[in-house]
Amino acid sequence: MTHSVLEDRPTRDQPTAQWQEAEQPEDRGPRRSPWRQRLVDLERGLVLGLRTDGALHALLFGTATTVVAGLVLGLSLAHWIAVVLAITVVWVAGLLHQAVKMLRQLVADERDDAAQGMVRLTAVALNVAVAGGTITIALVVLDHLQPLLDR
Repeated sequence: MTHSVLEDRPTRDQPTAQWQEAEQPEDRGPRRSPWRQRLVDLERGLVLGLRTDGALHALLFGTATTVVAGLVLGLSLAHWIAVVLAITVVWVAGLLHQAVKMLRQLVADERDDAAQGMVRLTAVALNVAVAGGTITIALVVLDHLQPLLDR
């Protein structure tokens, strides 16, 4: 029995089940204030990102590990600022890459060169952000450990 991958792909009018979970119909429940709706959208967006991309699980683990290591090492305020900025840039790049991949599925054929080019560019941006974040955090940790290594 042959099975085509294209048969399971959603059309523009038929979003995937993962996207349907993130949508909220207007007629369900009481209307929320705008600030509260933004919090709900933030939570649902994060859950959607974690459900659709396993790489974001690695980012979550790396973030938790980095925060715990920073607490154990007793990083200074300047070091925490660098670490938080590095983590933030990596998360933003990862989430934007996931959003572009979803957009490609929604509006373009996978063989479309422009759509594939967008995904590749965001993949490069993600990897540059990860490399920069890793180097930044490594330099912060090494700076903090330098006095211990000199003993």
